[in-house]
Amino acid sequence: MSDELLDRLRAALPVAAAAFEAGTGRVGLVVVDEVNGFATVGAGNLAPPAPNAQVARMIEETVRLARAFTARGHEPAAHGYLWCDHFRMAEGEERATIARAVAAIRDATGERPVGWYCRYAPSVNTRRLLVEEGGFQYDSDSYADELPYWVRAGDRPHLVIPYQLDANDAKFFRGPGWSGGNEFFEYLRDSVDMLLKERRPRMLSVGLHPRIIGRPGRAAALERFLEHVARTPGIAVMRRADIARWWRQECPA
Repeated sequence: MSDELLDRLRAALPVAAAAFEAGTGRVGLVVVDEVNGFATVGAGNLAPPAPNAQVARMIEETVRLARAFTARGHEPAAHGYLWCDHFRMAEGEERATIARAVAAIRDATGERPVGWYCRYAPSVNTRRLLVEEGGFQYDSDSYADELPYWVRAGDRPHLVIPYQLDANDAKFFRGPGWSGGNEFFEYLRDSVDMLLKERRPRMLSVGLHPRIIGRPGRAAALERFLEHVARTPGIAVMRRADIARWWRQECPA
Protein backbone atom coordinates (compact mmCIF):
# COMPACT_ATOMS: atom_id res chain seq x y z
CA MET A 1 0.00 0.00 0.00
CA SER A 2 1.44 3.34 -1.03
CA ASP A 3 2.02 6.22 1.37
CA GLU A 4 -0.08 8.38 -0.96
CA LEU A 5 -3.10 6.10 -0.52
CA LEU A 6 -2.67 6.04 3.25
CA ASP A 7 -2.48 9.83 3.32
CA ARG A 8 -5.68 10.07 1.28
CA LEU A 9 -7.45 7.68 3.64
CA ARG A 10 -6.29 9.59 6.70
CA ALA A 11 -7.59 12.81 5.17
CA ALA A 12 -10.94 11.32 4.16
CA LEU A 13 -11.83 9.20 7.20
CA PRO A 14 -11.88 9.83 10.96
CA VAL A 15 -9.78 6.72 11.47
CA ALA A 16 -6.22 5.57 11.84
CA ALA A 17 -5.14 3.57 8.78
CA ALA A 18 -2.08 1.35 8.68
CA ALA A 19 -0.64 -1.63 6.89
CA PHE A 20 -0.57 -4.55 9.29
CA GLU A 21 0.96 -7.99 9.64
CA ALA A 22 -1.47 -10.65 10.90
CA GLY A 23 0.13 -14.01 11.62
CA THR A 24 1.96 -15.29 8.57
CA GLY A 25 -0.16 -13.37 6.08
CA ARG A 26 -0.14 -9.69 5.23
CA VAL A 27 -3.32 -7.70 5.56
CA GLY A 28 -3.49 -4.88 3.06
CA LEU A 29 -5.25 -2.43 5.34
CA VAL A 30 -6.58 -2.45 8.85
CA VAL A 31 -8.73 0.55 9.74
CA VAL A 32 -9.24 1.34 13.41
CA ASP A 33 -12.13 3.65 14.21
CA GLU A 34 -10.70 6.16 16.67
CA VAL A 35 -14.16 6.98 18.02
CA ASN A 36 -15.79 3.59 18.40
CA GLY A 37 -12.91 1.14 18.73
CA PHE A 38 -13.83 -0.81 15.61
CA ALA A 39 -11.44 -2.68 13.36
CA THR A 40 -11.98 -4.26 9.99
CA VAL A 41 -10.05 -5.23 6.88
CA GLY A 42 -11.29 -2.46 4.65
CA ALA A 43 -12.24 1.11 5.43
CA GLY A 44 -14.87 3.02 7.33
CA ASN A 45 -16.10 4.02 10.78
CA LEU A 46 -19.17 1.84 10.68
CA ALA A 47 -19.77 0.24 14.07
CA PRO A 48 -21.05 1.46 17.45
CA PRO A 49 -19.59 0.85 20.89
CA ALA A 50 -20.55 -2.69 21.91
CA PRO A 51 -19.20 -5.66 23.79
CA ASN A 52 -16.66 -7.21 21.48
CA ALA A 53 -16.84 -10.96 21.74
CA GLN A 54 -13.39 -11.87 20.47
CA VAL A 55 -11.87 -15.04 19.21
CA ALA A 56 -8.88 -15.10 21.52
CA ARG A 57 -6.32 -16.45 19.08
CA MET A 58 -7.05 -13.56 16.73
CA ILE A 59 -6.45 -11.18 19.62
CA GLU A 60 -3.00 -12.64 20.22
CA GLU A 61 -2.05 -11.55 16.70
CA THR A 62 -3.60 -8.09 16.90
CA VAL A 63 -2.61 -6.77 20.30
CA ARG A 64 -2.59 -3.17 19.16
CA LEU A 65 -6.21 -3.41 18.08
CA ALA A 66 -7.23 -5.29 21.22
CA ARG A 67 -5.78 -2.55 23.43
CA ALA A 68 -7.73 0.03 21.42
CA PHE A 69 -11.00 -1.71 22.33
CA THR A 70 -10.44 -1.60 26.07
CA ALA A 71 -8.85 1.86 26.01
CA ARG A 72 -12.19 3.16 24.77
CA GLY A 73 -14.13 1.36 27.47
CA HIS A 74 -15.37 -1.63 25.48
CA GLU A 75 -15.83 -5.01 27.12
CA PRO A 76 -13.62 -7.85 25.81
CA ALA A 77 -16.06 -10.74 26.24
CA ALA A 78 -14.71 -14.22 25.52
CA HIS A 79 -15.97 -16.00 22.41
CA GLY A 80 -13.63 -18.98 22.56
CA TYR A 81 -9.98 -19.62 21.72
CA LEU A 82 -10.65 -20.89 18.20
CA TRP A 83 -13.76 -21.16 16.07
CA CYS A 84 -14.46 -24.64 17.35
CA ASP A 85 -17.30 -26.78 18.63
CA HIS A 86 -17.32 -26.75 22.42
CA PHE A 87 -20.18 -29.23 22.44
CA ARG A 88 -17.84 -31.80 20.84
CA MET A 89 -15.03 -31.36 23.38
CA ALA A 90 -14.06 -33.69 26.17
CA GLU A 91 -14.12 -32.02 29.58
CA GLY A 92 -10.35 -31.74 29.95
CA GLU A 93 -9.93 -30.28 26.46
CA GLU A 94 -12.65 -27.72 27.08
CA ARG A 95 -11.21 -26.70 30.44
CA ALA A 96 -7.82 -26.08 28.82
CA THR A 97 -9.42 -24.18 25.92
CA ILE A 98 -11.26 -21.85 28.30
CA ALA A 99 -8.03 -21.18 30.20
CA ARG A 100 -6.17 -20.37 26.96
CA ALA A 101 -8.91 -17.98 25.89
CA VAL A 102 -8.83 -16.14 29.21
CA ALA A 103 -5.04 -15.85 29.17
CA ALA A 104 -4.91 -14.65 25.57
CA ILE A 105 -7.54 -11.96 26.06
CA ARG A 106 -6.00 -10.78 29.35
CA ASP A 107 -2.52 -10.56 27.83
CA ALA A 108 -3.72 -8.75 24.72
CA THR A 109 -6.22 -6.29 26.19
CA GLY A 110 -4.94 -5.84 29.72
CA GLU A 111 -8.31 -7.04 31.07
CA ARG A 112 -9.55 -10.53 31.78
CA PRO A 113 -12.96 -11.37 30.29
CA VAL A 114 -15.85 -11.62 32.72
CA GLY A 115 -18.37 -12.81 30.13
CA TRP A 116 -18.48 -15.88 27.91
CA TYR A 117 -20.40 -16.84 24.77
CA CYS A 118 -19.60 -19.99 22.78
CA ARG A 119 -19.20 -19.51 19.06
CA TYR A 120 -21.54 -22.39 18.37
CA ALA A 121 -23.18 -24.23 21.27
CA PRO A 122 -21.89 -25.05 24.76
CA SER A 123 -21.26 -28.55 26.00
CA VAL A 124 -22.97 -30.08 29.01
CA ASN A 125 -19.85 -29.04 30.96
CA THR A 126 -19.27 -25.47 29.73
CA ARG A 127 -21.19 -23.55 32.38
CA ARG A 128 -19.76 -25.56 35.27
CA LEU A 129 -16.23 -25.12 33.87
CA LEU A 130 -16.74 -21.35 33.66
CA VAL A 131 -17.78 -21.28 37.31
CA GLU A 132 -14.82 -23.45 38.30
CA GLU A 133 -12.45 -21.12 36.42
CA GLY A 134 -13.50 -18.47 38.91
CA GLY A 135 -13.39 -15.17 37.03
CA PHE A 136 -16.56 -15.17 34.96
CA GLN A 137 -19.48 -13.04 36.10
CA TYR A 138 -21.92 -14.35 33.48
CA ASP A 139 -22.34 -16.30 30.28
CA SER A 140 -24.64 -15.63 27.33
CA ASP A 141 -25.11 -19.20 26.11
CA SER A 142 -28.88 -18.87 26.24
CA TYR A 143 -31.68 -17.46 24.09
CA ALA A 144 -34.34 -18.12 26.73
CA ASP A 145 -35.45 -14.70 27.96
CA GLU A 146 -35.23 -10.92 27.71
CA LEU A 147 -33.94 -10.63 31.27
CA PRO A 148 -30.91 -12.07 33.07
CA TYR A 149 -31.56 -15.01 35.36
CA TRP A 150 -29.76 -17.21 37.85
CA VAL A 151 -28.97 -20.91 37.46
CA ARG A 152 -27.04 -23.48 39.49
CA ALA A 153 -23.75 -24.61 37.98
CA GLY A 154 -22.44 -27.42 40.12
CA ASP A 155 -23.06 -26.25 43.67
CA ARG A 156 -22.81 -22.52 42.94
CA PRO A 157 -25.14 -19.83 41.54
CA HIS A 158 -24.27 -18.48 38.13
CA LEU A 159 -25.72 -15.54 36.18
CA VAL A 160 -26.98 -15.94 32.61
CA ILE A 161 -27.46 -12.88 30.40
CA PRO A 162 -29.33 -14.20 27.35
CA TYR A 163 -28.37 -13.37 23.81
CA GLN A 164 -30.74 -13.00 20.84
CA LEU A 165 -30.48 -14.23 17.29
CA ASP A 166 -33.45 -12.37 15.83
CA ALA A 167 -32.09 -8.82 16.16
CA ASN A 168 -28.88 -9.82 14.46
CA ASP A 169 -27.09 -8.67 11.34
CA ALA A 170 -26.21 -12.31 10.56
CA LYS A 171 -29.65 -12.49 8.96
CA PHE A 172 -28.25 -10.49 6.05
CA PHE A 173 -26.38 -13.72 5.23
CA ARG A 174 -28.85 -16.35 6.40
CA GLY A 175 -32.42 -16.78 5.32
CA PRO A 176 -35.06 -15.95 6.01
CA GLY A 177 -33.37 -12.66 6.71
CA TRP A 178 -32.99 -9.02 5.80
CA SER A 179 -33.23 -8.10 2.12
CA GLY A 180 -32.03 -4.57 2.82
CA GLY A 181 -31.12 -2.03 5.44
CA ASN A 182 -34.66 -0.73 5.89
CA GLU A 183 -35.92 -4.10 7.09
CA PHE A 184 -33.11 -4.32 9.64
CA PHE A 185 -33.76 -0.80 10.91
CA GLU A 186 -37.51 -1.33 11.13
CA TYR A 187 -37.12 -4.58 13.06
CA LEU A 188 -34.75 -3.03 15.61
CA ARG A 189 -36.90 0.09 15.97
CA ASP A 190 -40.09 -1.92 16.40
CA SER A 191 -38.39 -4.19 18.94
CA VAL A 192 -37.37 -1.24 21.10
CA ASP A 193 -40.75 0.45 20.78
CA MET A 194 -42.64 -2.72 21.73
CA LEU A 195 -40.48 -3.34 24.77
CA LEU A 196 -41.11 0.21 25.93
CA LYS A 197 -44.84 -0.16 25.28
CA GLU A 198 -44.98 -3.18 27.60
CA ARG A 199 -43.75 -0.93 30.44
CA ARG A 200 -41.68 -3.68 32.03
CA PRO A 201 -37.88 -3.85 32.25
CA ARG A 202 -36.51 -5.78 29.29
CA MET A 203 -33.20 -6.24 27.52
CA LEU A 204 -32.62 -6.13 23.76
CA SER A 205 -29.40 -7.63 22.43
CA VAL A 206 -28.44 -6.45 18.94
CA GLY A 207 -25.91 -8.74 17.28
CA LEU A 208 -23.37 -7.00 15.05
CA HIS A 209 -20.41 -8.38 13.11
CA PRO A 210 -17.89 -6.00 11.51
CA ARG A 211 -17.71 -7.96 8.25
CA ILE A 212 -21.51 -7.86 7.92
CA ILE A 213 -22.77 -4.56 9.33
CA GLY A 214 -19.68 -2.79 7.99
CA ARG A 215 -21.17 -2.26 4.54
CA PRO A 216 -22.41 1.24 3.72
CA GLY A 217 -26.07 0.39 3.15
CA ARG A 218 -26.28 -1.71 6.29
CA ALA A 219 -24.35 0.79 8.38
CA ALA A 220 -26.82 3.49 7.36
CA ALA A 221 -29.62 1.40 8.87
CA LEU A 222 -27.64 0.96 12.09
CA GLU A 223 -27.00 4.70 12.25
CA ARG A 224 -30.74 5.38 11.95
CA PHE A 225 -31.46 2.92 14.73
CA LEU A 226 -28.89 4.49 17.05
CA GLU A 227 -30.38 7.91 16.36
CA HIS A 228 -33.80 6.51 17.27
CA VAL A 229 -32.41 5.10 20.52
CA ALA A 230 -30.68 8.37 21.37
CA ARG A 231 -33.86 10.44 21.07
CA THR A 232 -36.19 7.93 22.78
CA PRO A 233 -36.60 8.32 26.57
CA GLY A 234 -36.39 5.31 28.84
CA ILE A 235 -33.53 3.43 27.16
CA ALA A 236 -30.18 2.60 28.76
CA VAL A 237 -27.35 1.38 26.53
CA MET A 238 -25.10 -0.81 28.68
CA ARG A 239 -22.25 -3.25 28.40
CA ARG A 240 -23.12 -6.78 29.41
CA ALA A 241 -20.56 -6.59 32.21
CA ASP A 242 -22.42 -3.58 33.59
CA ILE A 243 -25.76 -5.37 33.30
CA ALA A 244 -24.26 -8.29 35.22
CA ARG A 245 -22.93 -5.98 37.92
CA TRP A 246 -26.29 -4.24 38.32
CA TRP A 247 -28.23 -7.53 38.38
CA ARG A 248 -25.93 -9.03 40.98
CA GLN A 249 -26.46 -6.02 43.21
CA GLU A 250 -30.20 -5.56 42.71
CA CYS A 251 -31.32 -9.17 42.13
CA PRO A 252 -28.84 -11.37 43.96
CA ALA A 253 -29.04 -15.14 43.77
